[in-house]
Amino acid sequence: MDRIMKLRNISRRGRGERAREPSLSRSEAFDVLSNQRRRFVLHILKQRENSVYLREIAEQVAAWESGKQVEAVTATERNRVQTALLQFHLPRMEDIDVVEYDPRRKRVGLAERGRDVDIYLSVVQKDDIPWGPVYLWVTGITVGVLLTSSVGIPPGTFVPYDVWLVMFVLAIGLVSTVHTYQNYFQMRLGTTERPPELEREHTEERDRLT
Repeated sequence: MDRIMKLRNISRRGRGERAREPSLSRSEAFDVLSNQRRRFVLHILKQRENSVYLREIAEQVAAWESGKQVEAVTATERNRVQTALLQFHLPRMEDIDVVEYDPRRKRVGLAERGRDVDIYLSVVQKDDIPWGPVYLWVTGITVGVLLTSSVGIPPGTFVPYDVWLVMFVLAIGLVSTVHTYQNYFQMRLGTTERPPELEREHTEERDRLT
């Protein structure tokens, strides 16, 4: 217990020192999101407007980890998760001002800097679509076709230059829309019933069975 309180005291000093740094750095965000339990905690907190009892968080995390309903989680499973959160994860998240823990009320809330975490979620998640190469291919094809159209050689001569230009603008717009939807609606913590990684696993399992 002394060790836990010591970490909390350090975190409060750290928050004062970081008062002029409203956003998480890439390394801080990666550190928080690299652990599944911390991602689960953030997902729960982002779903709620108010703080949440630690016991409730531990039960839900244990349920997600074991693939059970919350009602089926045993006291042993809940206590194992709760102990890990208290001794390691919550102090670590407090240290960079992502969450706030009230030991008297045993409630956990999202700190101001915690709102920045979803921006970095794609850093530690694997995208189904390799967006970098997609943008590169679309851009390369666009430049190539427009150049051939401007000098009057195939395939640029198949349709007028202006038509090619409109087609590629629409293509880039479509790719950007799909990418934005995936990042900001499917991969954001707190926007789906379960964490994004569990939703993805469920979708993949459903696709295998159909």
